[in-house]
Amino acid sequence: MLSSRAVSEEKKLHIIQYSAVLLFALVVAAAAYAANTISLGAVSYSQFNEVEEATKEPEVLSETVEEPVVPVWPAPLDIAEYNARLLALTNYTPPPPVISTTSREDGTVATTTTVVSDLISASSTNVTVKGSRWPTLAPYPYGDAILPFKRILAYYGNFYSTKMGILGEYDPEVVIQHLASTTELWEAADPATPVLPAIEYIAMVAQAGAGADGMYRAVMPEAEIEKGYDLAKQINGIYILDLQVGLSTIERELPKFKKYLDRPEVHLAIDPEFSMKYGDPPGTV
Repeated sequence: MLSSRAVSEEKKLHIIQYSAVLLFALVVAAAAYAANTISLGAVSYSQFNEVEEATKEPEVLSETVEEPVVPVWPAPLDIAEYNARLLALTNYTPPPPVISTTSREDGTVATTTTVVSDLISASSTNVTVKGSRWPTLAPYPYGDAILPFKRILAYYGNFYSTKMGILGEYDPEVVIQHLASTTELWEAADPATPVLPAIEYIAMVAQAGAGADGMYRAVMPEAEIEKGYDLAKQINGIYILDLQVGLSTIERELPKFKKYLDRPEVHLAIDPEFSMKYGDPPGTV
């Protein structure tokens, strides 16, 4: 039979053993909980990513799309500069002021200076000079008008003829060289007026023979017209189609050249001396 002291020691031992087992169990449980939480957290995060990746909208790369520039039509016109350039081309000088004197009662003289302008203008028409035939009173052009803002320097002719202008006298390379040097001369002489080079090709030629339809004119082949156009492109200039209608009319002939005139760099010139209004053959009157 154990003594009371022995029983007491045995109880303490059991308590210690029980506490140790309980502590160990708590540690294991805590570690398992922590591991499970980390694992569940990782799985949960991974699953969330998978769901998110599966449900979110596909990423679209943003691209900067520039809106096309829509030209303003009609373009605005600098009316003040337009009128000033027209007057400059006429070497216009304002009339001198009118000076008048008046005697006062006290014997002094009063001088009055009056400026009388001889310019005529309206809101829709360009400036003109009273008593002068030029500038002619006319409606304002659109703002993209070449004249009088630039000087057109054109080399003229027909590739089939050496007597109708420089285009038929020289090879295209020589024409371009001459045009470049002449452009430089004009730019030096008048820096205030930019030079715009041009090729002016006689696309319809008045002739002595009546032709099949009796109109006394010949239309140049398409290849020759395009040759002149290509030449104008080489000089970064404009292309002018020159028409000599003979006994025909502009109204009748112009549609033949529409596909060329639809190009913005192609312009029209008319030779009035070869528009035979009264039925005479070209060159006879």
